[in-house]
Amino acid sequence: MPGLGRGQCGAPLGKGQTFLHAVLFHPDGEQIVYLLNGETRLLDPLSGRQRRLAAYREGKDAAFNPFRVHPAWNRNRTWLLVFDAGTMVRVLDADGSPPWEVCAGRATATLQLASGAGVWTVGGSSSSACRRTPRMSR
Repeated sequence: MPGLGRGQCGAPLGKGQTFLHAVLFHPDGEQIVYLLNGETRLLDPLSGRQRRLAAYREGKDAAFNPFRVHPAWNRNRTWLLVFDAGTMVRVLDADGSPPWEVCAGRATATLQLASGAGVWTVGGSSSSACRRTPRMSR
C-alpha cells in the first residue's frame, strides 16, 4: 500500500527454540505488546523501538510456563498483566509502572480475572500475595 511504512524489527535468538507466544495491540492503536519466549515487550512498529516490560526464564528465575500464561489487558484496557522474574505477577499502568504486584510462589498454573471485578487471583487464591503496591485506583 502506498504511503505505509514497512518497518521491521528483530529479536536476538536464544540458545533453544524461539516462540512468539502472544501479540496484543496497545490501547493507543500505535504500539504492539508481545511475548517472545519469556520476555514481554512493547514495540513501536514505525520506529522499531522496543522496551522490555517484563522478562523471566522458565525454570531458572520464575515458575511460569509461557505456553500457559500470557500478558493480558483488563476490560477497559487501562492495566496490563505481565509475568516477571522472581515469579512476580505485575499489573502495569499506561506508563509501564507497576502499581500492583504479587509474588505467585511455586503453585502458579494460571491467572484468572475475577468476574466483574478488577482483581486477579493467583492459582485460585489471592492469599499468596508477597507484596502489593496499593496505587491502583481506577
